[in-house]
Amino acid sequence: MHGITVRAVELLVCQKFGEDAWERMKVAAGLKISGNFLVTEYYSDIVTYRLVDAAEEILGVSSEQFWEVLGEYFFDYVVEYGYSRLLSVLGETPVEFLENLDTLHCALGRVYPIRPPLFRCETRKNGMYLLHYYSKRRNMEYYMMGLLRRTLDVLYKTKIELVLLEKNEHEDHCTFSISFSKTGSPNPGSIQEAVSAPLQPPDSLMPSARISPSTFAALCPFYLIFTRDLVIKECGRSILLALPALVDAAHRLDQTARLVRPWLPLTFNNIVEHQNSVFLLDFDCQTAGGVKERSLKLNGQMLYLPANDTMLFISSPYITSLEDLSAKGYSLSDVPLHDAKREFILASENFALEHKIISQLEDLTQRLQQTTKQVQDEKKKTDKLIYAILPPAVAQSLRSGSSVNSQRYDSVTILFSGVVDFDKFCLSKTGQTGAMEVVRLLNQLYTEFDALLDTKNNPNLYKVETVMDKYMVVSGAPNVLPPSAHAEEIVLLAMKMRRCLRGLTIDSKGTTVRVTIGIHSGEIVTGVIGNRMPRYCLFGDTVNMASRFQTTGKEGMINISQETVKCMSGRWFWPFGIRSIRSCWQSLLKRKEGARKTMDPP
Repeated sequence: MHGITVRAVELLVCQKFGEDAWERMKVAAGLKISGNFLVTEYYSDIVTYRLVDAAEEILGVSSEQFWEVLGEYFFDYVVEYGYSRLLSVLGETPVEFLENLDTLHCALGRVYPIRPPLFRCETRKNGMYLLHYYSKRRNMEYYMMGLLRRTLDVLYKTKIELVLLEKNEHEDHCTFSISFSKTGSPNPGSIQEAVSAPLQPPDSLMPSARISPSTFAALCPFYLIFTRDLVIKECGRSILLALPALVDAAHRLDQTARLVRPWLPLTFNNIVEHQNSVFLLDFDCQTAGGVKERSLKLNGQMLYLPANDTMLFISSPYITSLEDLSAKGYSLSDVPLHDAKREFILASENFALEHKIISQLEDLTQRLQQTTKQVQDEKKKTDKLIYAILPPAVAQSLRSGSSVNSQRYDSVTILFSGVVDFDKFCLSKTGQTGAMEVVRLLNQLYTEFDALLDTKNNPNLYKVETVMDKYMVVSGAPNVLPPSAHAEEIVLLAMKMRRCLRGLTIDSKGTTVRVTIGIHSGEIVTGVIGNRMPRYCLFGDTVNMASRFQTTGKEGMINISQETVKCMSGRWFWPFGIRSIRSCWQSLLKRKEGARKTMDPP
């Protein structure tokens, strides 16, 4: 299947259901394709059918509905490639458009290596139109229904109703009835009468001298005349060279050739009814011994000759390229000079070259898109790492090349935490195994703490740094908050930190990890230090006081200063495990008195 169809599936799903749905469809279809589908490539039909089956599973729509929606979307998509002009010249009325559908697909089959469907439009005596559709692809009739509805609606401002009357899967044949809702739709019989009736020019335009049979044979070396019984009466010189058996005896056309297009039984009446269609006949070229050597495909126009009740087939070889021309044993001189196929064959070489260039450009674009996506993914990883080291506002300033000036904050709240008896724990662990246990403990501890500082849930908390077992957090900088807000943020964090330690043990005996937390509020100065590994640092007595509350406070407790209590405006009660500044200062004074007694001489 042509890549433009598969690409349309991708764009339809991405635009109407989102890229996530498209990625899930590819996974469900078992397709490991990176990037987009290429318009100039050709993909197996299995790829498209897998995607449609996946759409039924992921999107919750039936495959018939998806095919029909895809057909409607496909028209709007191919308009971007200029195919609307090609479609608009197929006929002046919707019926003429349907009559020439098969001609269009026959021409597309020459240009692209695809298996185009076959169409046959039929007018009944009661004025009803029947469309016969032939395709070996499963469920494509629903795709065709959506495409026809959208095309006729846009090009002819006509609403049509397609009803599937019969589906013969054995013959790959579907029959539809068509009704037009637009007022003033073409007369059902006018098209057939215009086609079947011979053209009678005025007498003033009749030629005074008729063309001789020899001249006509020279102009049309691939002509063929047969009777109502399909008996071949005359044929051109080039056909005789390929089929010398036609010289000796009369042969029936239906025994010598097979009608490829349009898809209908090869009878005289059928040919008369479909003279406006392009006919493609496949002849079997046999050697003298009756062995099939090669096939001769001729395509052209059927013209009814009422004077002697015969049919004239004016044709030329079915050639798609210069390579195909030489492979079938022909030369350009075998094609008549007046036949536009000469220009078509030569132009096909330019088309092949252009198609190759477009394919290379599309492949280059695809690789560029993949590289861009990889760069964006790496940029996201880099941004995530930078934002983990520095506050987002500071990181944005550094990335833009701007200098980050130091800043003073009148009121922030700082938290310090440290593991109780961490020094004893480290001394008890020796060697590489002991060092790994220390690392394991700190990793578990900090992983739990970091989870509490998720920027999405807690954007007003910023982790400053970790040194050994010390964990430092600030609120109120760099995001400025009222004193009551940043104090409450830190106190709530401290309570959550104590709660998340319940499952952590410090040794093999199952001893629970305990931390001592110190909290203090006050003014600070911040700044970015260093260029190679810049750090967002906090300076001031508030940092020192918070650290002292952690080191001198009661072990395993949350020690809060009076300044933090004032910031909370008395709205907080003292929960279990929180001590006031008075208890911390009493502990600090006791330690200082003990130190003096130790230093005084006896």
